[in-house]
Amino acid sequence: MFHQLFSKLSDLPTIVQSAAGSALFWIILIVGQFVGLRLLKAAGMTNEMIGRSRKYREYIYRRYTAMSGLINYVQGFQYTISKAFSGLLTGLMFCCIALLVGGSSPIVWGICFMSALVYFGSGLLWLKPSARWDRDDLPTHWLRIAELEKDLFGKVHKETLDRLADFKQPQPSSESK
Repeated sequence: MFHQLFSKLSDLPTIVQSAAGSALFWIILIVGQFVGLRLLKAAGMTNEMIGRSRKYREYIYRRYTAMSGLINYVQGFQYTISKAFSGLLTGLMFCCIALLVGGSSPIVWGICFMSALVYFGSGLLWLKPSARWDRDDLPTHWLRIAELEKDLFGKVHKETLDRLADFKQPQPSSESK
């Protein structure tokens, strides 16, 4: 097919061949720009989703480990374990799909096992918090929780504001006796 097309194009006058080549180059350029912009937009959205997920993990960890009381700690632990277990189960489902369907194609094996690794990694991220989340003193810790709440939910919860108010130093009185 390409051989026939190439022989027909080579029979045309040189000026027509040049115009066809320029038109083809222009079409490839426009399509390339369109595809490139779509890929960059998709990558930006993915990067934004990853950043939001990281902030949410930090919020859950900071919020439920810094509060006193067993109930708050258990709530954070339960949520974290459920997210990690969800990643594990999804990864295992991809492994099962690879074993059931992938016998005929190594491409299916590769796609399923790479997907499983991604989900195993996402589950592991919920189990292992970042080391820098523990290094802050308590007022800085609660200030970061307030920043995360503002960014994730659009407002700071009343309980967080109450905690931050507890850390403010009393102002010296300006009365003189």
